[in-house]
Amino acid sequence: MGTDAGEGNATVQRDATSAEEEVAPRAAPREDTNAAKKRRVQRAAAKRAAVTEAEREAEQREAQEAAQQAVRVRQAEQARGELDVRRRQRREGSD
Repeated sequence: MGTDAGEGNATVQRDATSAEEEVAPRAAPREDTNAAKKRRVQRAAAKRAAVTEAEREAEQREAQEAAQQAVRVRQAEQARGELDVRRRQRREGSD
């Protein structure tokens, strides 16, 4: 009889341990879910910040390229104007 009672206690202890293990995963997923949600929110915020930074850098590059293009256009117009002046001077000198 003592052996049966001992085995019974062991079974009860195993059942209690199993019940605790079942309860723990139920509580942990909520924490895991909250932590995962927090990580997703942080990742999304970091991604938005990275996209915003990339957009800002792209806008700066475009503005710089536009400014450089404007300088090249002005220089080309100035060079054309100087050529026109030289041509006129040559024509006037040859007349």
